[in-house]
Amino acid sequence: MSTLALQHHPARPSLIAQPAAQSACAVRRPGARGVAPELRLTRRGRGVLFALVLALGLGGAWVTSTATAERPHAGIEVVRHAVVPGDTLWAVARSVARPGEDPRDVVAELMRINRLESGDLTVGQVLLVPAHRG
Repeated sequence: MSTLALQHHPARPSLIAQPAAQSACAVRRPGARGVAPELRLTRRGRGVLFALVLALGLGGAWVTSTATAERPHAGIEVVRHAVVPGDTLWAVARSVARPGEDPRDVVAELMRINRLESGDLTVGQVLLVPAHRG
């Protein structure tokens, strides 16, 4: 069984079939020796690729949006506190901390309850503050 390689003949615009010397099926383009052919997607291929990327994106979004419970929490009674000019999370924490309680622990609790990523507050922002401490 012999194999054929398609090579371009400079005198003729068509391809000429000649016995292949390198591999079982070698297809070469004119002037592209040793270079892999460029990737070309058909309309159907682009549709399949788009559907695959969409499915992976939706699957990733679904996986990251599922809720997991750490443990059951007892309800915490809270009051609303509107932030006024000059308020800081530290000042709010010190005002609701029990005597002898470290305000850093209260700041961490306030950040958890209010789902804050930083201690920055804006005027008019409403914070949930534990109602009965102490």
